Amino acid sequence: MDLIIKSRAFSTKKRTKQIKEELVGMYGERVNQYIDENVEEGKLDNGGLVVLIKKEPRFFKEDEADATWIPFVDVAREINMKRIIVDQPAVPYISSGADVMRPGIVDIDGTIKKDDLVAIADQKNKVTIAIGKAMFDAGEMKAMDKGKVIKTIHHAGDKYWALKKKT
Repeated sequence: MDLIIKSRAFSTKKRTKQIKEELVGMYGERVNQYIDENVEEGKLDNGGLVVLIKKEPRFFKEDEADATWIPFVDVAREINMKRIIVDQPAVPYISSGADVMRPGIVDIDGTIKKDDLVAIADQKNKVTIAIGKAMFDAGEMKAMDKGKVIKTIHHAGDKYWALKKKT
């Protein structure tokens, strides 16, 4: 079921600065390219929030109380997120929302910690296809032969992605 933005409004300068600080703290200085005075914050019908910049959805929270802003897949492609690379046979499954299993991973960023948000990229083009939450530290993932290691939380075509078509 697609999400709906129930309400949205331009952020005050103070709120824009706060959002910017939160995002830079999570994803680094490259996020600055997305933040300007055209920042809107929207409330979603599922209790989440979305940040729109120049009328484009860029980051979301699944719940208003969450501390973490999740970048949309297209934003994750451009900011310096920790990432894993998956082999080509895994791509169609992950692109459809499947979680990442250890056998499908060909490269793991060594700085990943349990619960970090990570970009999931394909082996051929190195393009981000989904965003997930690490279930283990990088060292633990590397030592594993099988099992689920990344919980996919956003992919192109999901209910959050559908917001891009509605704005």
